[in-house]
Amino acid sequence: DAARTLALMSIVLGIAPVLGPLAGSTLLAWMGWSAVFWALAAVAFALLAAVAFGLTETAPHPRLQAVSPAALARNFVFLLGQPRYSAYMVALCAVQTGIAAFISSSAFVIMRSLGHTAGEYAVLFAIVASGHIIGAIASSHLVMRLGIDRMIRTGSVLACFSGIVAAGLGWASGLRLYAVLFFL
Repeated sequence: DAARTLALMSIVLGIAPVLGPLAGSTLLAWMGWSAVFWALAAVAFALLAAVAFGLTETAPHPRLQAVSPAALARNFVFLLGQPRYSAYMVALCAVQTGIAAFISSSAFVIMRSLGHTAGEYAVLFAIVASGHIIGAIASSHLVMRLGIDRMIRTGSVLACFSGIVAAGLGWASGLRLYAVLFFL
């Protein structure tokens, strides 16, 4: 159930990477690069106002003790001692590292190396992020049937295979868009 809930949360969180670059490239095209920073400042101000004027803590008061630094450290040390948790964490970190590498370098590679515009990059990034959302939807349904262990094994194999194929395509034929996008 927790894995299904996390997959559903991932769907919601996947919307921002779809809409963010599209909104940013639209602002860039219409009003220039500084408009992106003004928009971010406006969002930050709105969030700050929400916190200042009534956004309250949702956790019940006794649970707040669980977030003390000492309790967090104890819980973290306990979890690291659990082999099953550590195995899941290694798989998660490996995949998240790949995602972070793509996010941090995709604009440079797609726009500078492959020559696409900011608008084209936004659309291409939205396609990749939509794939993430589709995968999260599929995971939320499959995890109840297949179980978390089988899902993690299958996902890890697919992630490794995709990385190897993308690297192979890139090396064999030079940097190509399909090598960058379709095997993420």
